[in-house]
Amino acid sequence: MTSKTVGLLWDATQSAVKEQRKKLKSQSKKPEPETDLSPGDTHTNVNGHTATKTKASAFTLSSEQQQIIDLVVKDQRSVFFTGPAGTGKSVLMRAIISELKKKWARDPERLSVTASTGLAACNIGGQTLHSFAGIGLGKEDVPTLVKKIRRNAKAKNRWLRTKTLIIDEVSMVDGELFDKLSLIARTIRNNEFADMLNEMRLGRISDHSIQTFKELARPLTFDDGLDVTELFPTRQEVERSNESRLRSLSGETYHYDCVDSGDANIRDKLLANMMAPKSIDLKKGAQVMLIKNMDDTLVNGSLGKLEKKIKAFSRDPENMKDLREYPVIRFTTTDGTHRVILCTPEDWKVELPTGEVQASRKQLPLILAWALSIHKAQGQTLERVKVDLGKVFEKGQAYVALSRAVSKNGLQVLRFEKSKVMAHPRVVQFYNKLYSAESAIKTKKTPTISDFVHQGAASVSTTRRKGMTVVDLDEDDATTAAYSR
Repeated sequence: MTSKTVGLLWDATQSAVKEQRKKLKSQSKKPEPETDLSPGDTHTNVNGHTATKTKASAFTLSSEQQQIIDLVVKDQRSVFFTGPAGTGKSVLMRAIISELKKKWARDPERLSVTASTGLAACNIGGQTLHSFAGIGLGKEDVPTLVKKIRRNAKAKNRWLRTKTLIIDEVSMVDGELFDKLSLIARTIRNNEFADMLNEMRLGRISDHSIQTFKELARPLTFDDGLDVTELFPTRQEVERSNESRLRSLSGETYHYDCVDSGDANIRDKLLANMMAPKSIDLKKGAQVMLIKNMDDTLVNGSLGKLEKKIKAFSRDPENMKDLREYPVIRFTTTDGTHRVILCTPEDWKVELPTGEVQASRKQLPLILAWALSIHKAQGQTLERVKVDLGKVFEKGQAYVALSRAVSKNGLQVLRFEKSKVMAHPRVVQFYNKLYSAESAIKTKKTPTISDFVHQGAASVSTTRRKGMTVVDLDEDDATTAAYSR
């Protein structure tokens, strides 16, 4: 029995097994000469002793096999699948790899195809698990292996860039090695960039981190037509940058004003820091950012470009009141694919704890995204970010700006200087006083009667340890829409 990682146990019917065997044979042999028989004339003996040779028919995955593909490709689940010989594991594995290659066509480094042996790796067009991991024989302990990987730029990049890891013949990977790989992944993927940011947050940045940040001055290039979003300290700089980029585009300007409601005496103040702008000007080709979560792949921070402007429409003939033209945006989603949607106004509300709405704004869920203020970027996670630290002038701004990046791979840092990484002394003092819940339990002294008798209740103390707490527009819709341009 062999097994794959990418899992459900599934039983194939006899007919399904035979269909899968025919498919495997057709892949290993040249196509047979065409005969006068049609696909419907194919006959197979019930006992499997004889068969009439015909053209190989198109192979169809069973519903169970398709479910496994959906779990991996669409639901992004970690899956283990296995089964006896001849049940189509290899066919299913090739189908999964094919679908994932389509998914990551624009960013192929996100997919790593591996196997436990060289022969198995050749069969699926991948590499050995040891080669992917950059661990050699993998006999050393985890800290030693981590150091080895960090010295190997290509191996380290594979660990950091991979979104989906396929391991064929995983049953031949021993448990000890699997545990090592799990610890290596957690160490390299989760700690390196986070540790650098944590040093910056506390104002105690190491020489290694300084050098790493300086190396991030290299330009970022992408092939999807979207630019890096640059973060600025002030709103005026952001507006100048975005307006300049918008003016450079040819074509008509589309203007959209918001609709505000609520008590006029307090409404403007409550909506002053609203992410949705009072008004926004757009042109074809404008780079925009989504400022509201739509679903799992279109989220707050997704970047896109305006493709055209069309009239809003409804599938309900009785609901055709709003025929204003709205922008069609082509977004790059979190999984690297693209989606084209018609952006119509959304609602933002300021509510009391009781649920009473004090003020609201209705506006397109978009902002221009060639530039963004550090303040507005708080709470955002950005796939591609450019920060010029020569413009930073407040303590803590560098940390806020750089920590918006999802990873180092999508971060460009210009004019990095240690003096710019300024943590406020009071912030450092605060963090130094924090201690973990675990240490609090271990170090807290339980008062006894003798404490009160001999020292008095006031003398009872708790020792605190210093340290940190680690603590779419679909095709039919587009066709039925009325185009203005």
